[in-house]
Amino acid sequence: MVKKLIAIETTTGALPTDVETRILTFAQSKPTAWVALSFTGASGSPATRSGHFTPGSRLVGDRVELRGGITFGGAYTANGLIGTLPPAHCPTSTVTLGGRSSTASSLFTINTDGTITKTGSQAASDHVMLDGLFFTRT
Repeated sequence: MVKKLIAIETTTGALPTDVETRILTFAQSKPTAWVALSFTGASGSPATRSGHFTPGSRLVGDRVELRGGITFGGAYTANGLIGTLPPAHCPTSTVTLGGRSSTASSLFTINTDGTITKTGSQAASDHVMLDGLFFTRT
């Protein structure tokens, strides 16, 4: 491990501005706790896929990371809602991410209100994985 000494201004006792910036940047990049997606109003009776993380999101600075598996208990309507992010995790502009369901490639659209939709229809018992998907809020 490399240790660095930080010079403190002797007349004011203040940290140099670049050190303050680095400390602030580090504090902002600490991941928040995972927050589960809301399935209220979602198509196809989604639920957490057995053996996988609960579908959710967290903030790392301005980046939103997604994880978890979703399984559908009923038929999913094409371009229907699969879940909703908490308000603090919503993008300021619509975001589209490429992903995969158990039956085909999919596009996930994340709207500014936090709703997440998926292209294509989905048969009952199929699943969607959110692991590794991320976007920046701004």
